Amino acid sequence: MSRGLSINFYGFWDSFKPEQFLEHHPYLRGRYHLEVSDDPDFAICGVFKDGRTLPDRAVKIAYITENVLPDLDRFDWAVSFSHFDPAHPRHLRLPLYAWYVRQFNGSLDALIRQPDERPGFHRPGFCNFVFRNPMCKPRNELFRRLSQYKHIDAPGTLMNNMPRLQQFPGEGDSPAKQRFARGYKFTIAYENASSPGYTTEKITDAMMARSIPIYWGNPLVHLDFNPRSFLNRHDFASDQAFIDRIIEVDSNDDLYESIFREPYWHDNRVPSAISDEVCLAFWDRIFASVPARV
Repeated sequence: MSRGLSINFYGFWDSFKPEQFLEHHPYLRGRYHLEVSDDPDFAICGVFKDGRTLPDRAVKIAYITENVLPDLDRFDWAVSFSHFDPAHPRHLRLPLYAWYVRQFNGSLDALIRQPDERPGFHRPGFCNFVFRNPMCKPRNELFRRLSQYKHIDAPGTLMNNMPRLQQFPGEGDSPAKQRFARGYKFTIAYENASSPGYTTEKITDAMMARSIPIYWGNPLVHLDFNPRSFLNRHDFASDQAFIDRIIEVDSNDDLYESIFREPYWHDNRVPSAISDEVCLAFWDRIFASVPARV
């Protein structure tokens, strides 16, 4: 029988619904039942302001979805992208990409490579660029410079040069981006900003489409993913050297296939640190810190 949790959510995006929490963490289904309350035992706290005061008696859990460091002096527990060295006992490193893959693709196993996957050099499109945030100068500059080599399809609001990306009602950005990227050899997967540990769905949307990611953002991304499976701007001294490498891979089918065949996960296994078992054990510790209400 599942345990009911007296819970509430603070500082989340406007469209957030409590059901999305279980979509991000499907391993909690069947084990816990969320009961949203104005007097909760557990306050899960995002990074946005919503005008409400956190309840004093609640266990407070920082739930970081943006490029923000968790304050473990203010919160009892935290889930974020941050690397703590040594690991902090009240912190779970669970980057945003893991939440997205679980929500939209069911399981992190979806990123395990299979031996019969067909190389992407057979695809009709060269490269795609699907963004709306105009504030990332490195991303904008790469688009402009790489476009001088070949046309890049941009169906998003940023750099738009074709009909807008089509989404089914209520499906979210990731499924639509993945569906679109399946027609392209490469996907520009630059983050909005560069910060150690901050890896979002941008790289995994490309991976789920089996389109080679062109990445910039987390300088430690090689700890999350096999560095031979994507093209990483952090490995090059200049934009031009990076673009030259992209052109080289695009021009050589054997080289392209060698990168395409590389597993995304190290050893083609879901990292134990973000496995369902480890994540569930972390949440179990949090929820066990308050006795169940009778």
